Amino acid sequence: MLLALLIAAGFDVKTLSFDEAMAAALRRPAVVASREAVERRSAERAVPSAQPQLQVAPGFRANPADQRGLDAQLQFTQSFSLAREPEKRAEAGRLRRGQLEAEAEAKAFATSLETAAAWAEVWRAQKSYALTVSERSVAEELVARIRLMSQAKVMTEADVAEAEAFSAEAELTRLAAEGTLFESGLRLARQVEEHPSAPVLVSGDFPSGSPESDATGGAVHPLVVAAQLAARVADARAQELAASAGPHVQAGVLFQRESPGSYITFITATFTLPVWDVALHERNELVSEAALRRGEGLEAAREVRAGVAFARHEVEHAGEVLLATRTKLVPAVERLVQAREALLAAGEGDLFSLTAARRQLLEIRRRLIGAQAEEALARYRWSVVSRHLDGGTFE
Repeated sequence: MLLALLIAAGFDVKTLSFDEAMAAALRRPAVVASREAVERRSAERAVPSAQPQLQVAPGFRANPADQRGLDAQLQFTQSFSLAREPEKRAEAGRLRRGQLEAEAEAKAFATSLETAAAWAEVWRAQKSYALTVSERSVAEELVARIRLMSQAKVMTEADVAEAEAFSAEAELTRLAAEGTLFESGLRLARQVEEHPSAPVLVSGDFPSGSPESDATGGAVHPLVVAAQLAARVADARAQELAASAGPHVQAGVLFQRESPGSYITFITATFTLPVWDVALHERNELVSEAALRRGEGLEAAREVRAGVAFARHEVEHAGEVLLATRTKLVPAVERLVQAREALLAAGEGDLFSLTAARRQLLEIRRRLIGAQAEEALARYRWSVVSRHLDGGTFE
């Protein structure tokens, strides 16, 4: 019904299965950009930090007259770090690439969980909305029945008013469920649509499977890996800066022509001595940055371990709630409604007891839908989180 209304209102409404929604979420700009940030980085090699230099110095000798003619110097030099600066820079680049890879995985990880929660909320809202539509039909039928019974003097005007109030309440409940579904659909659209201008509805159910079968464990959570590597990158950059301020040698060859026709070749070497710590300020900033990132990594590891414990408990708790709601609460209230209906039909009950029971049944059935969504979402979260049971350590 809502789908037809949205289409009639001009909305381009989509319906997505769980797998389709997850695939669409991983095409979000932030997720794609995090992958491109890794793919566009070229492999770094240990090459000198300075380009080779070629110096040409032509000249003319005027005196003495017997040596008058063209003089020239040609010098080629290349600077080399004696503190292994190229190797340290390449190592820092390799670590930075690893950090970006971990951040891309963490972004995809978080997006998957957010999208799963949004999809579950729409699933819940759709089921709840369908239930309220059905209950409104029941309420309308009850009003018609009570009016006929009132005409036969079996029911009073108070009973008619109660039935009409129950029907109006059912319609308001349906409208509220419709609004909730619309808002939930828009939240899902923000997760999966490039231009979210209309709610996205869902089709199908959650993926099935045993949570225990997915609990492989052993891997470190990408957030922890990213923080670990961020600290190591800062340390590596600090070492690179220290090497850049360290000893260097500029080796070269000098060719010289002297008029009237002699040639001389020199081997040159220029040494840069690390007398002053010229990179101290920048290195201090990087050392501090490494300490901060290391602390963030330790906090992330704590959060991961707590999250794993919570996810495991959530599966058990949500399963128990679903079981109790499905096997005990819903059947009991359904029997109550049936009993109230039978008493009213036999002329021994009252309408107020029946409408109260029906209100309770609607609420309990909506709780069952919520319990189903929470249990399915808890299983999915555990299947994802359990792959990262190891919170990681810092060396």
